[in-house]
Amino acid sequence: MSGKPSRVWLDITGIVPGSDGAVFAMALAPALGRIVDTRLCIRRPGLDEIGDAEARSLLKPVQRDRRTDRVAAAVRARVSSLRPDLRRALSRAARLQLHALDSWQAVLTRSTAKPTIPVLDTMRDTARIGAGDVLLMLAPAGDATRFHACGARLALLLAELLPLCRADQVSERQSQEAALWVRTTLQALDATMVCTAEAASVLQDAGAADLPRIIAAAPTVTAMLDPGRAGGTVLALGEIGLGGNTLMLLQAWRELLDEAQPGAGRTDRLPTLVIAGPVGHLSSTILAQLRNSAGYGGTVRLVPDPSAAVLADLLVDARFCICPAAHEAWPRGVIECQGAGKAVLAVAASTDGEGIETGNARDLTARLRGWIAEPPALVAPVRRAWDDVAGEIMSVLTR
Repeated sequence: MSGKPSRVWLDITGIVPGSDGAVFAMALAPALGRIVDTRLCIRRPGLDEIGDAEARSLLKPVQRDRRTDRVAAAVRARVSSLRPDLRRALSRAARLQLHALDSWQAVLTRSTAKPTIPVLDTMRDTARIGAGDVLLMLAPAGDATRFHACGARLALLLAELLPLCRADQVSERQSQEAALWVRTTLQALDATMVCTAEAASVLQDAGAADLPRIIAAAPTVTAMLDPGRAGGTVLALGEIGLGGNTLMLLQAWRELLDEAQPGAGRTDRLPTLVIAGPVGHLSSTILAQLRNSAGYGGTVRLVPDPSAAVLADLLVDARFCICPAAHEAWPRGVIECQGAGKAVLAVAASTDGEGIETGNARDLTARLRGWIAEPPALVAPVRRAWDDVAGEIMSVLTR
């Protein structure tokens, strides 16, 4: 890359509203915006897979429109006018696009900043993105190479890792979009950034042309905390679902619970386990199991999709934290807990600190047993400002 970009398009295509990746985007956008003109955007997915000139020509006027409400109405009208075979192929992509826009607009409406999210044309969008601009993607989703034809530069700051390394733990659509991105966009990147060594390794295995630059991310809620307080709960922070290793955690907790009540029904030897985080893919069985708290003697509490204020309270109340997720582009749980000055027990792939062998419930049980018996002391908070993160990103984008 060469020279400071005139504008950065923060591309949230493939980022699910409410996920940790979405939190990452909402924390980064205003920090980048204080340095350079920054705009959230979503690329329209699915057009390249259809491969029909009629569909593309009908949708082209829609993709030039700047207002998402008019985009939605126009997409519905134009899709309904297509031939039946094209309508079936395109309507799913249109529905996904509209759902993403609606969901993100709802998120932004609840925030203090309320920018409209432009819909960028995956074919060519010279009306809005061009020479001097950078398209900064946060997730591997679809083909973005045609923006090179507009004179834009392509960059990646990976905030979603599962679609690249565990296709069985994401939706079919996410897996397909990630595969298309690897085939078309990965080697066309002008700059590649990640937040963990594992993410860098995954990108290299997938065929990244350059060694990714590791950017240390920042916590999002620690400014709200009262530091130096040791709580009484065990906080498990991360995605609730297969990707978050929630089943492994519950298996370990069940074994500890059985040890704590040898026939007497006692559970007072165990603290409360609070499981908090975004609800991930294929999580319905896990959620049903968690909500049946009687099965765990009332020692497990579920907090899905906690707000920043709720998460801050949970961190203050924690004796120590556990982050069981195995594959994370942005290990938010570890970062938040370290920012709060709490000792963190994490899967080895997520941190260089106290590690649990991935998938080893026996190891997790033993570590939890030891930490519950002798709780670790508070640690010095590790905090970083998002403005510092944005500055480091800009130093990469201006090379």
